[in-house]
Amino acid sequence: MRCCSVLRFVAAVVVTGAAGCGHTGVRPEDESAVAHRAEASRDTVAARHDASEPDRSVGPRQIALFVAPADFAVAHEREAAQHTAAADSLDQRVRRECVAVAVTDRSGCPFAGRPVARVDDVPGGVRMRFAPGGDDAARTALRARCHAAVLAQQGRETMPACPLATRALSVQASLDAGSVQLTLTTSDEASVAELRRRARAPGSH
Repeated sequence: MRCCSVLRFVAAVVVTGAAGCGHTGVRPEDESAVAHRAEASRDTVAARHDASEPDRSVGPRQIALFVAPADFAVAHEREAAQHTAAADSLDQRVRRECVAVAVTDRSGCPFAGRPVARVDDVPGGVRMRFAPGGDDAARTALRARCHAAVLAQQGRETMPACPLATRALSVQASLDAGSVQLTLTTSDEASVAELRRRARAPGSH
């Protein structure tokens, strides 16, 4: 009897752990809004399927762990809610960052064709110094943040060479001796090298 109780406890831990993975693993920037909603739809279908099934035993033949499908249904429902929230977050970011940018100006690279005088490394990213002319510092930062938000929402793979298609990106702009300086940094250490490479790559701006 005691053995059975222990096995049921282990089963509960396994199911709870699976649900916990969904809780910590779903991040808005991992996928586009469309992809997050597709994942949410799949999880919702899986939850309904699990909820409709009778209890079943799971595990090796010699050790039966009795797990209620309803437990798996709850985990799927939780993950579906997280994917939906992630998609909503990406949509809200676009509305917030692009409020002052015309729809027709949101998709194109904000500094396409704009001469870059130099690119310097800074902690966590790069500082791009543009030749005089074009948008001022405030407008440059505004359009860059908007474009980064659009790429996150639509999927960064749509413009893989663009420096703004970087995870966890922060954008700052300033004016120095008549030239706009755009500082791009990321809190994702694994993306720093790629950000620097893109900022220097021909055709990326």
